[in-house]
Amino acid sequence: MTSPPIPASVGHLPAILQLLESEGLPVQGLGRATLWVVDDSRGLVAVVGLEALGSVGLLRSLCVAPRRRGTGMGGTLIEHVAAAAEQRGVTDLFLLTTDRARFFERRGFTQVELDQAPRELDRFQEYREQCPGDAALLHRLLQP
Repeated sequence: MTSPPIPASVGHLPAILQLLESEGLPVQGLGRATLWVVDDSRGLVAVVGLEALGSVGLLRSLCVAPRRRGTGMGGTLIEHVAAAAEQRGVTDLFLLTTDRARFFERRGFTQVELDQAPRELDRFQEYREQCPGDAALLHRLLQP
């Protein structure tokens, strides 16, 4: 990784939106998430977010620029979010994906049937309003 993830600033927002939109990821509700970014000499190369409500967290907006994929950056960002979630008291970390379930399963997540999802997820707008019908819900148990 070029540099460690840093908290996103308002100045990062245009590049974050451009990266997420270019990959077809939702941008609604980003203001409710804590975001981290990775920059290199050519600009923003990755973003990841966390929404946490009590012991439940939602990993969202993980996106690595195509030119930096396959470098381990995605896995590093997942571990960064998991550590941040644990520090906030999150024990159950969830995410939604339409096409990357295997990527997340290799990093400790397991699929949960949508009809078995905990009710706490209804508090997250991305889950409630932006979850496409073909999305997979994944869960990772964190250390209490």
